[in-house]
Amino acid sequence: MVEDVILIIKRCLAGEEEAWNAFHREYSGIAMAFLRWKFPAIADDHDDIIQKVFTNLLTSGLKNFRGTTKYEFLSYFKAVVRNEALSCIEDRKRRGAGSLQNEQSESEDGPPMLEIPDPDAGSHPDRKAEAREMVTLLAKALKEYALVDQEIYLLKLRGHMDKEISAILDIPMGTVAVKYSRIKSRLREKFDDHG
Repeated sequence: MVEDVILIIKRCLAGEEEAWNAFHREYSGIAMAFLRWKFPAIADDHDDIIQKVFTNLLTSGLKNFRGTTKYEFLSYFKAVVRNEALSCIEDRKRRGAGSLQNEQSESEDGPPMLEIPDPDAGSHPDRKAEAREMVTLLAKALKEYALVDQEIYLLKLRGHMDKEISAILDIPMGTVAVKYSRIKSRLREKFDDHG
């Protein structure tokens, strides 16, 4: 295990190549193990996903980490890897690259975007525009919450049960229920105030 990850992150942000190499060696293995465990259906894309993860971490992800312990960083890192894997699944869906189990969609960078299917797409442009506006507002509102809160909320919207979310995010089921209830109430208040 590399030295204290918080120190390594500081050294990486300072531009120390040796620190970045040590960080990459350690955490690329963790990313690969996580992808093999959680996303075996996209094994052909694991290397590409890991490359995107480290590109994102290098360009902005390490700067955006606000934790203070290695456990908080590991949770953050796994969330970044998970988001890239989900983006890969979404890209495959868009390209029509076959069916994958447990497909979910999220944007490539920042908070996940929510797709709102419009059953009358094309025949009601006003409804489609309203749906897009709602997605934009929701994405903007979700940026105010921690990454795990965003993931819980969006997984619930996609129909996942608390038990599934607990397993996906590796957090207690009670935490899922409490966080979802809290964010749902706050978003409802915000959208009630908005319109």
